[in-house]
Amino acid sequence: MKRLNGVVLAFVGVALLIVAIDLNFSLNTPHPANAQVVGVQFGGVLIPTETAVLLQNMFFIIGTALIVLGAIIVVLGEGGTRVKRVKEMAECGNCKAPVPDDATACPACGAEFA
Repeated sequence: MKRLNGVVLAFVGVALLIVAIDLNFSLNTPHPANAQVVGVQFGGVLIPTETAVLLQNMFFIIGTALIVLGAIIVVLGEGGTRVKRVKEMAECGNCKAPVPDDATACPACGAEFA
């Protein structure tokens, strides 16, 4: 499940980078020499130039961070650190061998426990 989350994060990051690139193309479109540019037409909305530059930079940074984070999650995946439960051990009264707490007989000498 974690790997799928990483892939989804990476795809969202790619989508944000595509929006940032589209804003970049819109900002750098050549205009006639006498034209006064006040903003960028983006999805039917006129965005002021300063705001478009800010959004472009934010989308680029956040998109890149999501791609990196998604890649880290995919690589680590389910294989993170796992904690293995250690059985409690006792000592055989007969031969002094280590014996699991829940054992009814010693695995080394066969002595029975009450």
